Amino acid sequence: MMEIVDQIVKSPVFRGLPKETLREALTTVRWQVKKYARGDVIASRGEDVANLMIVAKGKVQGVMGGREKRYIKIDDIPAPFPIATGFMFGEKHYFPVDVIASNEVTICFIPREDFSHMMIKYSVVQANFLGMISNRIQFLTSKISLLSGKSLKAKLAAMIVQYVDAADYVVMAMSQQNAADLLGVARPSLARTFGELLEEGILEGTWKRFRIVRYPDLENYLSEADSP
Repeated sequence: MMEIVDQIVKSPVFRGLPKETLREALTTVRWQVKKYARGDVIASRGEDVANLMIVAKGKVQGVMGGREKRYIKIDDIPAPFPIATGFMFGEKHYFPVDVIASNEVTICFIPREDFSHMMIKYSVVQANFLGMISNRIQFLTSKISLLSGKSLKAKLAAMIVQYVDAADYVVMAMSQQNAADLLGVARPSLARTFGELLEEGILEGTWKRFRIVRYPDLENYLSEADSP
């Protein structure tokens, strides 16, 4: 038990809960640990989210589509973060995407009812859980906005304005590959589109740091992203 406690005590679910308290809590609930190899399907879209699932080791990804065809990666979830917390207690508590192991993964499962008892007994766990749900809602709202653009330029424009500072500069923290994954496109397509914005004079600089030169033109693409 101590090994799994050492792994999941670092999870934001149990932030502020002493390790010894977590160990004691696990003696009062049902829980199990499962291991997966790279590419294994951990959960499929539409399955019941019947457990709190914490990635104790490794990393998983949520995807739309199958493994044998091109898919859109929705999110990466590394250890020690939980999976699908926002869907555990809803009226329709089902996985909205497929969850696939990115590498060798260890996951701790705590049944939904047992975790409910933990939240009642430990207020810090309840506060952590509610905070994570709020954060996920904000993230997914942003994600939907990025994926709903009618063109790649519209999607890229929506991403850019999230990072712009008061002087119209953007310091892009993520790589082009990560940005392409976020937008659900191939990296060469994103690089080509970014290059077109540079050639049009809308942007000036490099991917890592650039300036919005013609904001009204960028807003035209934003209008495309926002239109029904």
